[in-house]
Amino acid sequence: MRQATDICFVCDRAEPTPSMTCVDAEHPHDDRLVCDQCREHHAIDLGFVKPNSDCNVCSTEYVCFECEHNQVKQKYPKAVYLMPEWINTKESEQ
Repeated sequence: MRQATDICFVCDRAEPTPSMTCVDAEHPHDDRLVCDQCREHHAIDLGFVKPNSDCNVCSTEYVCFECEHNQVKQKYPKAVYLMPEWINTKESEQ
């Protein structure tokens, strides 16, 4: 009998099940998985994210998630949010 495996959608590594985290646990139809190594090594430093002066939620020190999402997706179009951080996928930075 063959052993079930998980495949990381970032690096295509195959590991025995269960060994990975769901990309979007809130949407059960999204079965993409990410391995712990990719989660650690591909986490995005959000130092470039700045508050939006036109946003009613952002302040001088706080960036709302919608503005953070827009700025991250503009710089890393293929990034995904894995609570509590953003993960850059196979696509390189623009």
